[in-house]
Amino acid sequence: MKTSIAALLLAVALPGQGYTWADTLQAIRSVETGGLPRHGLGAKGDGGNALGPFQIWRIYHTDARGRDKSLTRYERCLTSLDYSERVVRAYMARYASQALRRLESKRGTLEDVERVSRIHNGGPRGYRKAATLKYWKKVILRLRRNRQQSISLSVNLSLTFPGCTASRRSDPHFPASSVVGGWGSFF
Repeated sequence: MKTSIAALLLAVALPGQGYTWADTLQAIRSVETGGLPRHGLGAKGDGGNALGPFQIWRIYHTDARGRDKSLTRYERCLTSLDYSERVVRAYMARYASQALRRLESKRGTLEDVERVSRIHNGGPRGYRKAATLKYWKKVILRLRRNRQQSISLSVNLSLTFPGCTASRRSDPHFPASSVVGGWGSFF
């Protein structure tokens, strides 16, 4: 029990480190279409102008296609999570390339997540617009909630299965290098 409490304290200290591209996409998608079934596939918003899990507009897609020529059918944003993620990635490769690089290497900062989120919401200069701050607050709340749920799951697994190593190694919210032999290896 002493080990589990100490591990919980350590885990609570980790959320500010190593944000990932998957963290970012999950938080944005949750804000855009969070409560909808099938990860928001089929969702139409803004009078039918925004499609799919990330509520992508045609102009956003066209811009992303300039970076990735394989993005040929805007309508696929409505029916494919993978395609929609590729559109967001291509857009960020153009307008937030350094943040994208850090997030993809699992070394992203909260500022990287903010930049990507606000650009997604407000266009290429969205990270500078006051109008995107409300959206950013929603994203950060979802990001923190997702991380806390992940920490709770990891702690529950370690309490239920002492010495469990799989829970955090495969968890995208924690750097793999931080866990070698499970919770017990820290102490």
